[in-house]
Amino acid sequence: ALPISGILEGELVNERTKILELLCQTPTCLPDRTTVYTTLVGLLNAKSYNFGASIVEKLIEGLTKSLEERRFTDARHLFRFLADLVNSNVIIPASVTLLMESFVSVLLERESPQVRTDWYAYVVMTTIPWVAEVLADKRRPEFEKILDKLQNYVGRRKKDHVTGLAVWNSSTSESKISEEDYLDVLWSQIQSMHNDGWKLRFFPKPYRGFGQLLREALQQALPQVRPPPH
Repeated sequence: ALPISGILEGELVNERTKILELLCQTPTCLPDRTTVYTTLVGLLNAKSYNFGASIVEKLIEGLTKSLEERRFTDARHLFRFLADLVNSNVIIPASVTLLMESFVSVLLERESPQVRTDWYAYVVMTTIPWVAEVLADKRRPEFEKILDKLQNYVGRRKKDHVTGLAVWNSSTSESKISEEDYLDVLWSQIQSMHNDGWKLRFFPKPYRGFGQLLREALQQALPQVRPPPH
């Protein structure tokens, strides 16, 4: 990432718009390389705070537009990418908790159908493993409140559809296989990670190789993101 950032830094004057466009396409085009590109953004932000601000601004625009246009997969990947920028010291931890809280607020909408609230819960829950270690360290009270709200939501949501997930149908209780809802399974995994202190090893963390350089960078603050009304 460091040699690439050096090359891109040298081209920022002449190819700024093109580089900005390409970097902001990576969250949706290459979601499996999230940490690689958030590290690259971190290195560029360390070299040019203004360019880092432009990247963050364009990513926020992309997230907002994806939500408005109901491109939900793109929105989920952009949300995770923005949150993971906290690991490369691009954005402040408080911005991540505020971003999560804006999505979690949808869970309290009484008029919203469960399919909508489930999706917003899913986006936050699938992002938590990527940023939990930092948030638990830097913004623990706010992070714990988010976890409490998610736990309350998972516990109270309707699960009438779970019986339709059954693979086997039998009159004998011994042969019945217990089916679980996907959010219940995901929440169980999050609780296990929480109990283990968020020590996760199942995705690469290249930003750790540039700790000193990234720590010296100025951090960005995210503007507020409001989920579109139902």
